[in-house]
Amino acid sequence: MSVEESSTNPYQSSPLLPTSVDRNHLSWRIIWRLIAIVVFCTFIGGLLGASAGLFLAILFPSYYAGVFELRSTGIADAVPLGVGLGLSQGIGGGALVGLAIDAIGVWYTTRKVRNSG
Repeated sequence: MSVEESSTNPYQSSPLLPTSVDRNHLSWRIIWRLIAIVVFCTFIGGLLGASAGLFLAILFPSYYAGVFELRSTGIADAVPLGVGLGLSQGIGGGALVGLAIDAIGVWYTTRKVRNSG
């Protein structure tokens, strides 16, 4: 049986793949993958949040002065405040998005395993 014949069915496993898998190694790979997803989303969220805070501070410097009742409405005071707040909110939001992606992926995988066996 050649590889071309067995690859006609996309839902059939390839004979080239191993049939036995070390479950301990596989579980650690899954855990590291889930952690990597959260770290990546946190990093991207932090970048997006800091960018949004910077642009908000540059375009509307009086926004932060009005929200926090600052005496000075200069852009020099608003930029570090905007970047810091955007970074902290972006990190939190990115971590939540990463955890949500992980939860959906684990839910989908467990449903697929439960329905197949």
